Amino acid sequence: EVFPRAMMVSAIMVDASRRLLLRYREYVIRNPGVAAQLEGSVRSVSYIIAGRFADSHELSELVYSASNLLVLVNDGILRKGIAPTLLVSGTQQRLMTWLTVLEHLEVFTEMCSAKFWGEKCRWLVIILIQLAK
Repeated sequence: EVFPRAMMVSAIMVDASRRLLLRYREYVIRNPGVAAQLEGSVRSVSYIIAGRFADSHELSELVYSASNLLVLVNDGILRKGIAPTLLVSGTQQRLMTWLTVLEHLEVFTEMCSAKFWGEKCRWLVIILIQLAK
């Protein structure tokens, strides 16, 4: 009885998420200027947070990384909405996207690894990120 109910709740959540994502895509395509303002606002929040309270540097870097990822998502939406044909293969596009995500999260990942596990782990993370790139 619990498993079917959990599956039903999960399916409802996936469907709601899918509808929300579709609405967001449509909104970005219709309002690219507003999407750019949102990106800038999120980035500004990262600057405002820095130094305001304990652990604010990590939070600031997380918000900054999120703003970069938001730009990446919005650019992808606009690219597909305007020019659905790719100049590069799908595999190349996915690889470029994952490398960009890695680049945007690199500093945040390094900061968190140093904070939670020390400098040795930080350097291990740096090495692994560079090898992945």
